[in-house]
Amino acid sequence: MSNYFIALEGIDGSGKTSVKQQLYRLFSEKGKGPLTVIPQLWRDALSTQVIVSAKYDGINYPKDIITRAYVRDKELLYREMICPHLSYRSVISDRYILSDLVYHQQLYGISPVDTFEAYKNSGLVFPDYLIFIKTDPLQAYQRILNRNPNAIHKWERPEILADLYQTFLECLDFMNCNVIILKNDSDFTSLKDEVNKLFTEYFDE
Repeated sequence: MSNYFIALEGIDGSGKTSVKQQLYRLFSEKGKGPLTVIPQLWRDALSTQVIVSAKYDGINYPKDIITRAYVRDKELLYREMICPHLSYRSVISDRYILSDLVYHQQLYGISPVDTFEAYKNSGLVFPDYLIFIKTDPLQAYQRILNRNPNAIHKWERPEILADLYQTFLECLDFMNCNVIILKNDSDFTSLKDEVNKLFTEYFDE
């Protein structure tokens, strides 16, 4: 079995965690449990300060400062975490470059084109496969409410989820990798079956 760098993308409530867990189980059953990562490494102190302050505290940094912080963090994530593990097992990232294209426009007013060009010019390695979990925004919002109704982020409101969903669809063409679209508008059993089919088709060599 080959080793793959896989990024899971989609709006909050789309089912990324469920897909990640099922993929982890399937890879592990083949004797090659993957590494799972989040999209930040938090290794560089200045980049971490900018990202956290801009996203959660609303600090109004210049757009180029925000972009450079994210690019620096992703460079370190790939070099120090993802790349070393790919030599002997697959890596699954819960969000990666595509989410930055989408959310940076919503949170900071940075165009997807500018974010994409920044990553491209940095030489950052794109995933081998991007799995976009396609979920109706209203259904995703209901899942978020069921998960924790007292901790809704500003980007998890229904109208924002709808905007983010549309931007995801528009930005898929930016990705320099294999893109797989996985629908998740049903129950967990149906989703698990779809992930099993996907795994057999693309990763079970």
